[in-house]
Amino acid sequence: MKEAFLGQIRILVYATNQRIGADADDLKRELLRDENLYLDPRDQNWFIERVNADSQREQAGEQLAEIIADPFLAGEGVIRSRARALTTVEACTGCSSSHYSGGRYTR
Repeated sequence: MKEAFLGQIRILVYATNQRIGADADDLKRELLRDENLYLDPRDQNWFIERVNADSQREQAGEQLAEIIADPFLAGEGVIRSRARALTTVEACTGCSSSHYSGGRYTR
């Protein structure tokens, strides 16, 4: 099966959550030279650099974390639960009343 498709493949994208960096450089050169195959490794850093590039990616990253990472980390006892954001009133608990005007807190 390898031989049937190898001649048709020109780009191989390899995705991993591990760090690869420059460690793939020799393999990339070898594959290009010997197999005419371009290897595009997308490692941990590739994803980290792009996760917050726009709001869609940021939201997708958050959803992925909620589905996969959060339950795993909770099961390992690393996290207990995701904290919710404070409301304006909760955030200003202890603020002096002089900062409250017309239903809003000011500084």
